[in-house]
Amino acid sequence: CGKGGDVIRFLELYDRLSTKDAIAALVATAGANKDWYEQSEKVTETFKPLNEELGADKKTKPTFSLEQWANKEKDLLASVEGMHWLQEVRGLLPETIKMLHFGFKQSHEFKIKEGMEHVRDKGWICFPKVENGKVVAVKLRSIVEKVFSQIPNMDSRALFNIETVNVLEPVFITEGEIDAATLEQAGYRAVSVPSAGADIEPKDKQTLKLAEAIYLAGDNDGPGSQYMKKLLREFDKNVYMITWPGTVKDANEFFLQCCNKDLELFYTEVQRAMTE
Repeated sequence: CGKGGDVIRFLELYDRLSTKDAIAALVATAGANKDWYEQSEKVTETFKPLNEELGADKKTKPTFSLEQWANKEKDLLASVEGMHWLQEVRGLLPETIKMLHFGFKQSHEFKIKEGMEHVRDKGWICFPKVENGKVVAVKLRSIVEKVFSQIPNMDSRALFNIETVNVLEPVFITEGEIDAATLEQAGYRAVSVPSAGADIEPKDKQTLKLAEAIYLAGDNDGPGSQYMKKLLREFDKNVYMITWPGTVKDANEFFLQCCNKDLELFYTEVQRAMTE
């Protein structure tokens, strides 16, 4: 039907249930029925080896080592336009850019939004998504227009900066890599989803839940707010939603416009927002 999501989301849509009721229905189905478990094990035993025999490796998505990625980082440091956009336009420091392994491509051959072909050769910031020391996906952003692209066939659902999560600190979930970088620069832990509406994979949800608390810090527009409210319901416990003041759209805009690139002020104001 074209809809995405997990089994809980399926029950919400198909049976028109709330998240709480969908979970209760799932528990009632799976938790109290021993036959269900027995049949599930039989299915797994039958089809898992068959899947491996037929070549499950076909589903393996390409990755890069950080050593292989290093050339893109060097290209960024050598790009006057790329560094200017990150430092002067977005307020990021060289150490932040280096820490998050940002890269650069002057031109790229991947799919671009229709009508935006004129930006193809104008320079792109590359945001690598790193898991277990490997680049599992790369998102690109034009430095002259708000246009995004990605390297095809990689893990498009991967979260940016997921390895920052730890059990001793809260984590912020943002809708943009620049927003996550802005929060990281101020001393916070921050992860970005690929886009508003993206489903977070179960393994990434489990990683995020390891954090001391989750703060949803998405965009202040309609789709962004609705998406963050959806995540608020999905995570359910120990999760809080931050609203940026006034007409400010996101973390980076708040840092630039309201804090005038003052990191200490930004840190203090985010602390205030967390308390509220």
